[in-house]
Amino acid sequence: MLSSAGTIGLIGFLLLMIGSMVVLWRISPVYGTLGFAVIASRLVQGQLDLFWVSVQTSIPFVLAGVCVGALAKHEADPPPAPDAETTAADPEIAPPVGTVAA
Repeated sequence: MLSSAGTIGLIGFLLLMIGSMVVLWRISPVYGTLGFAVIASRLVQGQLDLFWVSVQTSIPFVLAGVCVGALAKHEADPPPAPDAETTAADPEIAPPVGTVAA
């Protein structure tokens, strides 16, 4: 990376990769694990490969963006908690333990 982009390019590359991984590591593991894994795997694979192809580089960031977007959607619109009276009165919502809802 240093030979092709110089010192400023190397600093930018490290900020992009490390910054992305730090952000994905700090969010909820339900959403951040997949994004972190694809970014880390692309970084490791890129260090052992001869060149980076643009599509192979952008797809991990698309998946990481989908993970962060899913977290933002979940935080903005959490699923409603079932009402205790409704759940107890409606067997389709919560069938008794050991039975199969028809």
